[in-house]
Amino acid sequence: MHLLSCFNFAFERSLYRTFATPWADYSVSQPLAEPNYHLPACYNVNPPAPSAKRAKQWSDETLFFAFYAMPRDQFQDVAAQELLVEFPP
Repeated sequence: MHLLSCFNFAFERSLYRTFATPWADYSVSQPLAEPNYHLPACYNVNPPAPSAKRAKQWSDETLFFAFYAMPRDQFQDVAAQELLVEFPP
């Protein structure tokens, strides 16, 4: 007998939305989407603004990543300016 023939895979709704692990006890409550904890205030810092001086030190791969992976972001503008310097049209 095949192992998969023991299971009924004909579900009326999606399994992945509620299934996290076979050992979880969901009869008590549904799992929380977000953990119930708070970060200390020292972890909430603002990142530094992008600068053209720093962009000159980035590798070409990093510049291309910043350009394509961060649309409508200041890092995309800085990366685009630096890429135009390195690779003129």
